[in-house]
Amino acid sequence: MFEEVQLVEAPVLHEDWWKLNVKYVSFRRIDVQIICAKFVQPNPRACVTLLTGWSETFLKYADIIKVLYDLGFSVYTYDHQCQGLSGRHLPESQSTWIADFQDYVDDLLYFDTHIVKYDQKDNTGCIPNYLLSHSMGGLVSGLVMAEYPDRYDRAILSAPMFFNKCGMKDFDYALPLPQWLLLPVMKLMNVIGGGTQHCIGNSLESSDKLLKTGITTFDESHVDDWRSLRMKHPNIMATCPCNDWLLNAMIASRKFHAIMNKVSTPTIVINADHDYFVENWPMEDFAVNAQHARLLHCPNACHEILFERPLIRSACLSIITDFLLLNPSTKANNNNDYITKLNVPHPLTEFDKTVLPNSRKGSIVTKIQWIAGVGMTISALALFWTRRASSDAKSSFSLRGLMQ
Repeated sequence: MFEEVQLVEAPVLHEDWWKLNVKYVSFRRIDVQIICAKFVQPNPRACVTLLTGWSETFLKYADIIKVLYDLGFSVYTYDHQCQGLSGRHLPESQSTWIADFQDYVDDLLYFDTHIVKYDQKDNTGCIPNYLLSHSMGGLVSGLVMAEYPDRYDRAILSAPMFFNKCGMKDFDYALPLPQWLLLPVMKLMNVIGGGTQHCIGNSLESSDKLLKTGITTFDESHVDDWRSLRMKHPNIMATCPCNDWLLNAMIASRKFHAIMNKVSTPTIVINADHDYFVENWPMEDFAVNAQHARLLHCPNACHEILFERPLIRSACLSIITDFLLLNPSTKANNNNDYITKLNVPHPLTEFDKTVLPNSRKGSIVTKIQWIAGVGMTISALALFWTRRASSDAKSSFSLRGLMQ
């Protein structure tokens, strides 16, 4: 089911506190070991499951985990398949590949059933079960809440990946390729055997690579902390999504959009205006269609909202802790007013559900992106076939040499 493991890895921040309070466990699914960390209170006010985004590790969230633990919460987290401390499917450790996005969903369900709830089996009372998720973890959480509405009591989603932008890391995520074009291309790549190839514009990185501000966050200190963590533990790095990963992420996004109205868990979503990784309009759709959802907006913030500059970060942590600290007996089924009465701290603003912005209509910039996307996608296919032809030619030459 699961087993305790001894690991030496620790975060850059709060290292001594972490080593004193963490307990590492692991479980194995589809032949991949999933590494988990738990910080268990003897009498928790609630359990909080923290789900990271793509390419991240829970070691990065040490500061947030400590904040929640100090408030009396038991905190549970794990690294997704093919990233962080967890196992990989492919020999190249920086490659993120997955056969089906449902595997991420099944990992969360297994984790909640066999680790989070297992720890609470001896509690006489009902311990509330909460979610705090970022980016890809937000999409995983959304799918679980739509399909299992009674699994979680509350959720907070930071820049959830309800619809990912397909930018290229090697070009600082400028001019993201349109999904309507990439979806059939990724399906073709899967059919012809290119599913494990890296997505176009994504190359391997060294752990000491200088990282830029203004892409994931505007906060230089958090960019430096992330670089220091990668240098301390190079094995955590996952820098290259494979074509199959992108294909399955796009399919999962469409699936969630069709069932998002089934989410009844009281949920707060927080998005950013300088997000290079996810689109904001699906979060607006979610706020309108989900039964008990509230959307807050961060101005002058990048994708990693929880690692932004102090003013924004403190505002986000304030709304998160206020929401989680509300009377645990208050649930949407008997009183939905509590989620709407939370004060929104400056500089966050609230999305007006009665006014849907015109954010999905085409613009000159969007059309330029589409044209660039067509050209780059054709180039990627040509490069793939060239490499494949070269590999076949080398194999044929080697075979003729052996026969002679």
